[in-house]
Amino acid sequence: MKIKRTIIVLTAKIVAGASMLLVVSASVMLLGGVLQKAQDAGVSASDPGFVPSTGQINPGFTAKLPSSAVARIIPSNADARAALFASGRETAAFDQSTTTGAVSSDADVISPIGASPQTIPAKFSSTNDTLDRVPIMAWPLELSDQQRERIYLAVMADQNAPATDTGNLTPASELSTQVALNGMYALPSSIGNITQVRGLKYVKTKDKVFLVLPASRIVVDAIAG
Repeated sequence: MKIKRTIIVLTAKIVAGASMLLVVSASVMLLGGVLQKAQDAGVSASDPGFVPSTGQINPGFTAKLPSSAVARIIPSNADARAALFASGRETAAFDQSTTTGAVSSDADVISPIGASPQTIPAKFSSTNDTLDRVPIMAWPLELSDQQRERIYLAVMADQNAPATDTGNLTPASELSTQVALNGMYALPSSIGNITQVRGLKYVKTKDKVFLVLPASRIVVDAIAG
């Protein structure tokens, strides 16, 4: 009799414990579901159509760019020229200090050990930062100020009429077909000894000269009056 009573008591306790366990499990599941819905609602509000709990891979909308993908400002033609010549001076000073030990202010740039002026990361060199942001086709020609003045004066003295529909031409721009056919001319023979512009043609406005690669109609430099 005693054994039966003990078995009944133990069975009752086991049943009570199981019931309590089921209640706790149900509460945890309910709480988890509430939290998941709240998370989904928050994500869905910022990214419509994307519900993480469904296992969806394609969010159904255009992915956002990383915060680091900020548009970089393209330097002006004047800034690009200044950086290009500064780079040349820094390289020459670096080569001189390497071979002779002479120290120049142009070579005094904080940089990682072993770096040369052309390999210094942009965060250490404002010159390289500027050049890194210049499109390849917009790199200015290595013309001195005197050469640029000669080209400008020679072209402006040419009898060809200025183009009137050039729009917002800048280095790396492509000429329209109409401008290429009606406003692009060979450079004057008086500047034929400037080797950097051989093979180029020009388009001029009232106050600017655009040097152009005729085969591609790409503007490679601009000279303002």
